[in-house]
Parts: sequence; structure tokens; C-alpha cells
Amino acid sequence: KQWYQRRVAITAGNEEFKQYEIWQVMLITVAVTLMSEAILNFIFQDESLLRRIRQGFFSVLKKSPVVGAIIKSKIDKAKADMAHDGPWVVPEGYTYQVRLPEHGLPDDRLLGVMERNNTLNDVEWSEGRCTGTIYCGKNDKNELLSEVYKRYCWTNPLHADCFKDVRKMEAEIVAMVGEMFNHPDRPGRNGHSALIPL
Repeated sequence: KQWYQRRVAITAGNEEFKQYEIWQVMLITVAVTLMSEAILNFIFQDESLLRRIRQGFFSVLKKSPVVGAIIKSKIDKAKADMAHDGPWVVPEGYTYQVRLPEHGLPDDRLLGVMERNNTLNDVEWSEGRCTGTIYCGKNDKNELLSEVYKRYCWTNPLHADCFKDVRKMEAEIVAMVGEMFNHPDRPGRNGHSALIPL
């Protein structure tokens, strides 16, 4: 029965396309196949069809003269506001150094420039009221931190073969964090005594 139905369909198709040349049949077949694939790819995607239609609608809407002019005016206003009000705008009397000077500044003058720039800060972050900005501790460790920085500012942890002391401290920090979170391979557990290799 299936063979008979298939044969009837083939015969009907042959009768339908009998009026066309072979190259026309091939061209129609290729065109229908490509169109079908394009339609299927358009309908069946990760994003829903409704969402893509909505995106296409708003994309066309934004390009229309009236809506486009409104959007442009809003963007221009936002740019103007940002140019006159923002953390990058310095008060009158201050300027940006935008070109590398021909000669370097003396140490005292460079420190003076940094001190003057420091007066731009008008937020008392050291009082601990700026959440998420900086974590400040007690000032009694400032000298110690400065000394540590002076000793290790010219090191590169990526080159453990050259800076073995930095690699050792880094491994110790990783091991301490592993201990805090009960890492299964932390030192002293399951017979492990070596620090986590980096």
C-alpha cells in the first residue's frame, strides 16, 4: 500500500512538472530547498520568534526620522551632562597632563604635583563610610606596608624561578586559604605536608 501511494505521488509530480525543462525543475528544487532552510532557521533559533520580531520592530523604529531624532537628542544631552559633571571633570585651576614632558620632573616637584592632585578628593573614605571602595586598616601598619612594598615592588610572581621568595609566600597564602575552606589537599591532611604547587 505504501509503495502504491509513493508511486501515485511520483506520477502526479511528473505530470505536474511535465511542462518544465529539466534545468527549470532543478532551479525550482534548489530555490525551494534554500527558502525552506531559511524559513526553518528563522523560526527555530535559541531566541524566541516573538523576541526577534520585537527586536526587529524596534530596530526599524529607531531608524525612523522622528524616533531617531528624539534618540539623538537624548544621547547628545547625556553627553553634554557627562562633559560638565562627573568624576573626570577637574575644578577650575587644574589641568590634565596629556603630553609626556621633554624632561622629567625633580622628585620634590613630582611629589608636589601628587600632593596637589590629592586635594581633589572630597570624600572621606578613610572613615569607612564608602562601602565597596577600599578596605582601610589601622594607620600603624603604614610604615610596615611601605617597607614591604619597597622590598618587592621590583618582582614578578610569574617568574618563580627568579623570585623564589615571592613564590613561597604565594604558595603559603594559597595553603592558608585552602585551610580556611577545608580543601582536601591542604597541608597536614591525608599525609600531605608539601604546600600546594603553583
